[in-house]
Formats: sequence, structure tokens, C-alpha cells
Amino acid sequence: MVYLDPPYDAARSMRPRWERWERPPGILAAGALVIAEHRRKQNLEDRYGNLKRTRLLEQGDAALSFYAVETGAAGT
Repeated sequence: MVYLDPPYDAARSMRPRWERWERPPGILAAGALVIAEHRRKQNLEDRYGNLKRTRLLEQGDAALSFYAVETGAAGT
């Protein structure tokens, strides 16, 4: 499990974090889970390479996006 909790004002800096995991060889094993905390108004993508969002939990101004490694996707 990987938990990302960047400063809310650093939304643009999220992209380099995703790039580490979305292309081969990647560092996430099958079955890995990535949870990213972000502002509710900040729209993260539904997919980053072989990571697919499986859940979005919103409360107040915050949100948690849950991503799972999609087996059988390119790069896995």
C-alpha cells in the first residue's frame, strides 16, 4: 500500500509521482493499492498507466482516491 499526502497547494507536483508507477518496470506489485489524498475540487484522472481508480471518498474539502494495479494491463 502506498499513501500519497502531498501539500494541497502542490497539485501540479502530483504528476511526477504517478509517472514512477505507471510505466514499466514500475515498482508496484500485483495487488498493490495506492491511496492519494487531495482537495475535493482537484480532479485526479481515473487511470494512470496500469493504475485504475476503484473508489473516490469525499468528505468536507478533502478527498481520497483509491487506485489498484490492474492486472493484465500494459506494463504489468
